[in-house]
Amino acid sequence: MDILVCFKLSPDSKDILVSNGAINTDRAEWNVGEYDLVAVEAAAQLAAATGRKLIGVSVGGSQLANTRFRKNMLSRGCDSLSLVMNDALVQADTHKTAVALAAAVTEIGNYDLIVCGEGSQDLYFRQTGIQLGELLGLPVINGISALNGIEGSVLLAERSTDSGIEVLEIPLPAVVCVTSDICQSRIPKMKDILQAGRKPVKELDAAGIPCDATGSEIIKVALPKSVQRKAVNFSGTPEEIADQIVAMLAKEGLMPGGM
Repeated sequence: MDILVCFKLSPDSKDILVSNGAINTDRAEWNVGEYDLVAVEAAAQLAAATGRKLIGVSVGGSQLANTRFRKNMLSRGCDSLSLVMNDALVQADTHKTAVALAAAVTEIGNYDLIVCGEGSQDLYFRQTGIQLGELLGLPVINGISALNGIEGSVLLAERSTDSGIEVLEIPLPAVVCVTSDICQSRIPKMKDILQAGRKPVKELDAAGIPCDATGSEIIKVALPKSVQRKAVNFSGTPEEIADQIVAMLAKEGLMPGGM
């Protein structure tokens, strides 16, 4: 069985132009964000430790045809890529993305684990992996902070919580979403880059992938208008300052029931 790792291509934030509140990504270079790169590295380490192949999976627009992007991902531990290119997915929300990924994963088959990142570098909704697991009818666990191995048909993993570390045994096949601190993304070596050019890239039949699933529609993306903050200075004893703050809140109508 293979391990699949999902990642998203999105505009680089440093190349985004802002003018009069409008956001322009026309000149932005598209790349894979650090959250997803960490997921790729975590999946690559697990694949190497368990003797499995790692397949990178992504859905998006024509930007996925970029050869530099493909070689970059293949040099980071992926044995192959499976891509769905359809411009209807460029601004897809988490549901539409998950539907397309679920169809792509089903077409790929022969997997027992799907690894997703914490969130994408553009929207960072942290929902796609969870929805993907639901659509596939698989166990899905987020917040995974360690992938410790696979024994038989069980994934050994850990999840950090406020009260400690949970040690998990997750039945496979399953979907897991890893945290950004699970490991560090690798810097590809020259050998990895040269080998990447010989690894296969499969473009899945977009006609058989539902890219028009129901979802939210983005009408406009803009920066919020700046608002002048109130600069209020208080002086006196702590008790006097507390009374002044309460009086100001009451005057602004922010005190429940008034004073």
